[in-house]
Amino acid sequence: MDYNATFSKLRNKTARRSSGYLRSLHRLPTKYVKDCGFVPIALINTAAVIEKNIRTKEIFQTQGTPSKAYATLNQLRNGQLCRINRNLTVHDAVETMKLVLISLPEPLVPEDVCDALIKASQENSVDQYEKILAKFRMKSPLSFGILHFMMILLKKACCFW
Repeated sequence: MDYNATFSKLRNKTARRSSGYLRSLHRLPTKYVKDCGFVPIALINTAAVIEKNIRTKEIFQTQGTPSKAYATLNQLRNGQLCRINRNLTVHDAVETMKLVLISLPEPLVPEDVCDALIKASQENSVDQYEKILAKFRMKSPLSFGILHFMMILLKKACCFW
């Protein structure tokens, strides 16, 4: 499998990010999460909903209601809502989480880090992975924290599949 071609397509796809609705996403309130750093509260709250409903069938495949997701993010951004609305389904929470992730001002994993990780995977070098991730953490602590937070959530979710 040609990983470079696959990731190039992915990069081109993510370069066409949604225009404007959440331009001020970087202003979303954050909270410190142990081992991750500062993570947007929208991700923390949606992750809590997902964890409570982790056994839901097709939790990440079924689409939530975009209007509820946008409304939730808008309320969080304006400081009107501290917690996720209890009327949201787990699928709406996943949709909100996806909106946060696709609306980040820069890619979660920068191109140079992605390329270095691909190269390290081809060489099967654990030491190289650690060095790359340490540099990434120093260079982009917010992105690294969000990525780490999401990986922890996905690890919990994969235990039930």
